[in-house]
Amino acid sequence: MTNIHSKKDQEVVDELIEDLDEEIESDIKIRESLAPLVVASRDWTVETMIRQISQKNIDLNPKFQRRNAWDDGKRSALIESLIWGVPVPQIVLAEDPQRPRSYIVIDGKQRLLTIAGFMDPSINYWDKAELKGLTVLNDLNGHSAQELESDASFSDYYRRLMNADIRCTILSNFSDSDVLYDIFYRINTGSVRLGSQELRQVFHRGWFADYLVEITNSMQPIHQVLGLSEPDVRLADVEIVLRSLSMELFGATYKGNLKQFLANSMTSITEGMSRAEIEKEYQLFNTGISNCALVFDYKEIGRKTTDGKFERRFNRVLFEVEIFFFKYLTEAAIKKNKAKFLKAFIALMDDQEFRSSIESTTKSIENTRVRFQKFQALIKSVFAKKIEIPF
Repeated sequence: MTNIHSKKDQEVVDELIEDLDEEIESDIKIRESLAPLVVASRDWTVETMIRQISQKNIDLNPKFQRRNAWDDGKRSALIESLIWGVPVPQIVLAEDPQRPRSYIVIDGKQRLLTIAGFMDPSINYWDKAELKGLTVLNDLNGHSAQELESDASFSDYYRRLMNADIRCTILSNFSDSDVLYDIFYRINTGSVRLGSQELRQVFHRGWFADYLVEITNSMQPIHQVLGLSEPDVRLADVEIVLRSLSMELFGATYKGNLKQFLANSMTSITEGMSRAEIEKEYQLFNTGISNCALVFDYKEIGRKTTDGKFERRFNRVLFEVEIFFFKYLTEAAIKKNKAKFLKAFIALMDDQEFRSSIESTTKSIENTRVRFQKFQALIKSVFAKKIEIPF
C-alpha cells in the first residue's frame, strides 16, 4: 500500500513529523558516556535472519505490517539483489534490555519484513508474495519462495538467496532508552524522516500500543484532519491520538518533558486501564473532531489564522487544545454560537501571549497552561460553559 494523498497534504504531514520529532529530540538526555556502548558488526545470512525472526528474537511487530512505504515491485528488487549478490544497506539492531539476545529494529524494518514476508506469506506483508518486475533475473518473475525451493530449475537461486549475507550492526550494553532514541534520530536524517512513535511502540509493547495502531489502520477522522488518504507510514496519526488521550487522562502530571510524559502515559494505560475505558476516551476524541468540524473545515482544524485566514501548516498543540474543549460541547450549542465563536477565535489568534504559547517552546508547562487557560476563557465567554483543565 502506497501513499496517494496530494503533494500539499504530504508536505503537511512531513512538517508535522519533523515538529513532533524535534520536540522529542530536545527531551533526550544521555546520562551515560558512549564508552560502555558495545557496537558489533555481523554478517548474517538470510537463513539466519529468518530463523531469528521465527524464534521471535527479532520482533517485527506484525501490527505494523500494513504501515509501509514499499510496494511488491520494490520488495521484489530487494530479493533480486540478494540472489544476485548486490550489496544491500545494513540492518541496525539493538539488544532489548528486557530480553537479552533479542533485538529491537532501529533501522531496516522494511527490508526485514520484505524478506520474512517473502519466505512466509502468512506474515501477509506483500500484496502477493511473488516476484515481479525483475529486470536481471526476469525468469523468476511470478514465482514464490516456495516455488524457488521446490522447483529444481530454480533451486540454485533459492540456495543463493538463503546464503546471501546482510551486514548487521548490533548495539548492546546500555541501560537508557534515550541512547536508542538518539541513535534512531542520527540514522534517520534523510529526506523521508521516520517518526519516533514507531520506536515508542517498541519500548512500550502491550495491548495499548497494539490498539493505537489497530484503530488507525482504517480511515479515521484524524486522517481527514491531516489530509491523509490512508494511515501514515510513520505513525503521525498514532502519535497525535496518543498525545490527546494522554493530555486528557494525565495532563495534571505533565511537567514539560514530552518524551517522558508520553512514555509514562503508555505505561499507565497498558498496566492500569482497560480497553473499554480507552475506547470510551477515543470516542470522545472523535467527538471533539466532529464537533470542531461544525465550525471549521477539516483542514482548518488545528490550524492558526493570520490576518483572519487559516494557515496550511498543522499545529499539534492548537489541535490538542481544540479537541480537549470541543468534545464537551453539544452540537446544538456549537451551531447556535458558530459565528460568535469564529470571531472570538480569530481575535484569540491575535493575542500575542496565546500565539506565543502555540508557536515557541510549546512544551513548557507555562505555555501549556497559558493556551489551555486562554482557550478555556474563550469557551466560557462564547458557550457559557466552564470546562475544567488539568493545570
